[in-house]
Amino acid sequence: MENFTIEPSPLTPFVSFDNQTGILELKGRSSPDNAVVFYEQVISFFDQYFVTGEAGDITINVGLEYFNTSSLKCIFQILRRIKDGAEKAARTLEINWFYEEDDEDMLETGEDISSLLDMEFNYHSEGVGIS
Repeated sequence: MENFTIEPSPLTPFVSFDNQTGILELKGRSSPDNAVVFYEQVISFFDQYFVTGEAGDITINVGLEYFNTSSLKCIFQILRRIKDGAEKAARTLEINWFYEEDDEDMLETGEDISSLLDMEFNYHSEGVGIS
């Protein structure tokens, strides 16, 4: 399968999945006019990724400095779909949640999502500048 990349805009985040390393990155700001339309392409990619049988272990690095409510719902849906796909494919999934040290709201959001997904996240307070 090909790598997947969406370049950032002032309203949308950088999204990148490297098929060789299994690393998905979401970083920047997410407040698109229609989050469902924007994130549908990510959901479709991963739905297809798990169907191909090529799925490997996945690491997700989330480093968003801001997201609106509709983006949060879509991001949660993406994480849940990847978690479900990884479990069915017997693959390891690791989620790294990056946030600014003084941004308690972003840390709490990560903790809430972790609880809803019933999986542990790795929290990194050194900021959202992931690579």
